[in-house]
Amino acid sequence: MKWKVLFSVGNKTYKTKKSVFDNLEEALNYSNEVCKKHVMTQAKKITSKIISQNKEELHHLIYYINGETEYFIKMLQNNTYVPIKMNRKDYQKNVVYAWEERAFKKVGFFNSDFKIYDARKYIHKIIENEGLSDLELNFTSGYGDCYFKYAIDGSINPSLNISKEWGLNKLVLSHEMAHYAIYEMGIKEDPHGKDFVGIYIYLLSKYTGLKEEKLWNSALKCGVQFNKYPKKEIEKLID
Repeated sequence: MKWKVLFSVGNKTYKTKKSVFDNLEEALNYSNEVCKKHVMTQAKKITSKIISQNKEELHHLIYYINGETEYFIKMLQNNTYVPIKMNRKDYQKNVVYAWEERAFKKVGFFNSDFKIYDARKYIHKIIENEGLSDLELNFTSGYGDCYFKYAIDGSINPSLNISKEWGLNKLVLSHEMAHYAIYEMGIKEDPHGKDFVGIYIYLLSKYTGLKEEKLWNSALKCGVQFNKYPKKEIEKLID
């Protein structure tokens, strides 16, 4: 039985030059290769949909930019889902996002109130004060993701990619700069791990005027795990 492969990124669905395979294993292997390459080069979530010729099975293979993958099957005859495998490398991501939604939305977490000039100035202030190296800054149009991008093997320069629609404010910039600080400090942990949250709170309290103790308390109430980085005890993150 043949299998057809389609890919989707955002709201767009497309097929590659080779889109029909003689068996499911070939289709899955090809989908894995395309998805891995896409995430590494484009840093965007991608979904592969593998449809059986008899239209009874629809396999979903999802690659996320933080390294997570998800694989499940939808049985089209009775519309049921069968989870196969999920590789979660970022155990606290959803908890941190929920905390941000609850704690920061009222103060403009999802609104852009900076100009690009202001954002650059804010980022460079953190870089200079905290002993961080300079990095590439990209400001993108549309409602895409804000993210810190780097390669483990050092094959690309680290970069901060910020949406001009919703990322030009101190809260989002502090979040992404916390990712960069973790990278610069050589800390090996999940993307939204305990040290990330601790440094994030440190940057928020030091550069936005939000109270450190209140941030710690609100994070605890939302079930967020973190290591404390008290600003009174730390002159800068990297000496």
